[in-house]
Amino acid sequence: MRSTPSGGLRVIVPVDEAALEKGAERRHHRVLLMATMTLVGVFTGLLANGGGFLIVPLYLLIFGLRMRRAVGTSLLVIVALAIPTLVTHWLLGHINWALAGEFALGQVPGSAVGSQFAHHVQGPVIRRAFGLFLVAFGLSFTIDQIVAH
Repeated sequence: MRSTPSGGLRVIVPVDEAALEKGAERRHHRVLLMATMTLVGVFTGLLANGGGFLIVPLYLLIFGLRMRRAVGTSLLVIVALAIPTLVTHWLLGHINWALAGEFALGQVPGSAVGSQFAHHVQGPVIRRAFGLFLVAFGLSFTIDQIVAH
């Protein structure tokens, strides 16, 4: 795989077979797998974020999964990550239940539509779109932080 400066750009670049094979080898190193996911768990607990922004790029770039497999696998892992994070933030009083309900009213049907749409789009197209989204989000976040400070 060609090297580029950001995870978003790396996701855009097609993954060659050698990188997929190397990723498959890494999946057999349980210590590496567990350590990586532990780190993701720390970031998920700290930032309440981890699914699309952390896990999917790791699955694609480090562990050699194809896009559809990375997305599907990440959804199951996100549930496991979300439960302890949700309980902790709930106990700490960090949840705005009314706002969360309003978000869910839009997100649940939106994700159902998106998952159906994914069946009609090829994996490499989804991967490139996701990479572009990561780059755009990263640039937007960086600019916002520079301007805000």
